[in-house]
Formats: sequence, C-alpha cells, structure tokens
Amino acid sequence: LEQLDDDNDDDEEQEIDDSVPLNEPLQTIENHNGSVFSMDVYKNFLATGGEDDLAILWNLDWDTKKLELLFQSEKFKDSVTNVKFSADGKYLATADMSGLIRVYLVETRALHWTYDLETDLETLDWHPGCNVLFCSTSDGNFYMLKISTNEIKLMYGGDDASLSNFRILKDGKRAVCCYNNGMIRIWDLKTSQSIHNFPKAHEDDILT
Repeated sequence: LEQLDDDNDDDEEQEIDDSVPLNEPLQTIENHNGSVFSMDVYKNFLATGGEDDLAILWNLDWDTKKLELLFQSEKFKDSVTNVKFSADGKYLATADMSGLIRVYLVETRALHWTYDLETDLETLDWHPGCNVLFCSTSDGNFYMLKISTNEIKLMYGGDDASLSNFRILKDGKRAVCCYNNGMIRIWDLKTSQSIHNFPKAHEDDILT
C-alpha cells in the first residue's frame, strides 16, 4: 500500500506543469457589453448570447485557441438567454427573454426563420433527430416549432407554473419537463400525453 501511495504521488507530481498559469484563460470574449447568459458549441463554431440583446457567432481555432467573430445579430428586444445549434449544425437558434426567436443558417449567417411568442421564454432546444425546435415559457406552456412549415404547435400547457427547463430524450419520442413548483413531468411527444408525473420531485424551483 505504501508503494501504491508513492506511485500515486509521483503521477500527481508529473501531471502538474508549473509553466502554465492556473488562472489565465486560453481566450477571452470581450465583444458583449454586459453579462453573457448563454453559450453553445458545434465543432469549430461557438455561439454566445448576452445581456446586451445580441447573439454572436464565432469561429474557434482549436490549435491556436483564437476566436474569429463571424456574425453579430441585430438587437433583440431583451437579453439573449438561449443560443443552440441544431443537431446537424445547419442552424443556430437564438431567443431572448421576451420570446423573440430567430433561427440563422450557420453557413451563410442569413436569417432563416423568426417568430415572436410574445411571452417570457425560459428554455429552447432542438429535436435530436430532425430540425424541429421546442421551447418552454414562464406560463407553463411547451411549444413545438416546425421551421420548415412555419407550424407552431402548443404541445402542453395549463400547469399554472413556469416550465423552467426541459430535455428531449435521445429517442426523440419523450420530453422531460421541469417546473418551478418542483414538479417533473415526462411527456409523449406524439400523443401529447403525460407518461409520468412527479408532483414534488423538489421542494422549490428546479433550476437545471
């Protein structure tokens, strides 16, 4: 056991590189004026959204650790709290707190689709298998947004609690939804029926 401890100590010593400052970042983003509220990465692309009502797309060189600004959106109505790349990296979805959603083509940076829910938006994410958006709102509603056909479908609502966050499961058939009253529900995306309901999974808000 003593020999094992000695070997572990040697490994730990070898892993420490005093030439690398522990408190120095590889890169710093300074283009936002205020807090950065959201971030997502797809391959060499980095997207950020901030308190300054802007979404920004960057190219990240992993070898040199340098960032190149590719695109800066027009001003949103409120802070940009959601940025998310589609599963295939073709689209970048962005949304502000007020419910304004904009979807851009990553390759050309062109605005592809936009919609205003006109209610406070909590979370936004893509389906893992197709380019369909889902989002949740502070009034407890859960929406499906088909950007190819411009179809907006209210999947579930009426829980009288903010749908603070959700996750589409990898099978693409179910969604786990978390509410700010501590409740968790698992929904069937095809039938819009609740599969499981956990009324008091937490005592208070579920933040993540």
